[in-house]
Amino acid sequence: MLQHYRWLLFNFQAWSFAVDLLATILISPVFYSPIWGGYSHGLFRSMGIPMKAELGIAFFVCPCIITSVIALFEHRHFCVTPSNSWFIVGSIFGLMLIKIPEDQLAAKLITVKESHDR
Repeated sequence: MLQHYRWLLFNFQAWSFAVDLLATILISPVFYSPIWGGYSHGLFRSMGIPMKAELGIAFFVCPCIITSVIALFEHRHFCVTPSNSWFIVGSIFGLMLIKIPEDQLAAKLITVKESHDR
């Protein structure tokens, strides 16, 4: 079990290193706080790489590190939880048991009323 976990940790470490490298050296973003704006001040800018390519790289790397963290938690969850546990079946099919109300407008009104009563 730990042999496989070691490679998941290595995967997380590699993506974490990539994010650190991008955020501090390669892209080094500068944000303007009152508005949604900013620019790059890193090595990619001095190399002449366009801003769209930098954003594309950043938007590719962020989901990869999130996925590696989820893989770590999932592996540890399945190592700790027994294989015949109801919790595994409950977590897989739990979303299927959520009842969606047929009258959506009435459900919204009830939710708003209950939130204002608190």
